[in-house]
Amino acid sequence: VNAIGFTGGAFLAKFRFDPVGRTLTLPFSTRIQSPSASSIAIDGSTSIYLAGWGRDQDLVKVNPLPGTEGLTGTFAVKISATGADTYRIAASTILPEMFSGGRESIALDGQGDLYVGSSRSDRFTQVNSDVTIPATVLSGAAVVRLRYVNDVPTIVSASKLPLIGFSHEVRLAVDANRDLVYCGTTTMLEASYVPPNPLSVVRKSSPGYNIVVGSLKSDSGGRARAGFLTVLSGD
Repeated sequence: VNAIGFTGGAFLAKFRFDPVGRTLTLPFSTRIQSPSASSIAIDGSTSIYLAGWGRDQDLVKVNPLPGTEGLTGTFAVKISATGADTYRIAASTILPEMFSGGRESIALDGQGDLYVGSSRSDRFTQVNSDVTIPATVLSGAAVVRLRYVNDVPTIVSASKLPLIGFSHEVRLAVDANRDLVYCGTTTMLEASYVPPNPLSVVRKSSPGYNIVVGSLKSDSGGRARAGFLTVLSGD
């Protein structure tokens, strides 16, 4: 219904419920041309943001980030309303060096910046970030902050997320101060590593999972730095 150009892969649908007639209608539905679309967010201007995993050649590319041609990995798509229940692809791009394979997460802040988290980020290059991770501490997860100007995305910052393993999910949220809060799980916790500003550190003996909760703060220029990081035991 009012499809927007994708021909296969994941599925996106908008439903409307009429509380008087107690009926459910489908005013908009479309395919997302990718094998996986795992996270969705909606802003106040009715734009829809999706993250997932796929190949660059499978996307309907609109305003892609430079240097992403031919890559496979995490993607971000912005879909904007053009009228009542009609939409267009405003931006669609692969994110470099992020290979989550269906374990993506996204969040929006109050000024329209999009945060895309990936549970795997081999050879990841940090951008505008002061987050430091000791070489002895394995880390797979990362987050990229995108800013859209006239629907053209640019990378504000890109940071590793300490300790969250590449085989596990990461979840994101942004508070009113535009601080990013993230959580995930890890089996790669090293006893010698002391997290910054820990609330508590409870290590579970192997085998087992540890729950990681942390934050990234940013200055007025969007430069990322570590906030707190807490490790909690759990299965």
